[in-house]
Amino acid sequence: MSAEDDGAGQYKKVQIIRTAKTDETATPEQKYWRKFKSVTLQKGYAPVYAIEFCPAAPHDFAVTNSTRVQIYGQRGKTVKRTISRFKDIVYSASFRRDGKLLVASGEESDVKVLDLNSRDLLRLLKGHKGAVHSTKFCDDRVHVVTGGDDKTVRYWDVASGGALTTLEGHADHVRCLAQSAASPEVWASGSYDHTAKLWDMRNQSCVMTVEHGQPVQACLMLPG
Repeated sequence: MSAEDDGAGQYKKVQIIRTAKTDETATPEQKYWRKFKSVTLQKGYAPVYAIEFCPAAPHDFAVTNSTRVQIYGQRGKTVKRTISRFKDIVYSASFRRDGKLLVASGEESDVKVLDLNSRDLLRLLKGHKGAVHSTKFCDDRVHVVTGGDDKTVRYWDVASGGALTTLEGHADHVRCLAQSAASPEVWASGSYDHTAKLWDMRNQSCVMTVEHGQPVQACLMLPG
């Protein structure tokens, strides 16, 4: 059988059509974001659950990674210190406004308040009955708010290490917290029960419930 008989002689090379480049002008916003470049890439030991910048200069940031919290310099090139006072996965870390203390929580039910310079454990906040996925320092520097798998939001006094308020109302794990910039006594919480709730710490009650329709993993209180 010849090449023409089996169809090989009918082969034709596919012509690639090249379109002319369009003269697209970048918008001011596109030009702005193109100026940013990745300055470093740090490989972690395990999944990273939280990253938080310190409000105080030099604005280091904390990364929860496996059973440790690592503090990076503002450019992210070096690990300035590692806090490894945990027996299980760390899910959340939050700086105090002056950058001197850090509160962290995770798969352990106890919440830890730590001195950033010495890495000493200053307070152990006991009360949650399961993992604590969110913990935040209040702007007043003397209180901490936490949300856990026991469906509660708790308001703590750092000096005494005791819970001042236990807020109940969620029907599933609490996954996130956010403080209002306009009213520091008001906090938002998000849960796997598909709701976000607003809490007023002054009267220790829920003042609003928003049905989200899906599990809430993160929440943010906009200023103003």
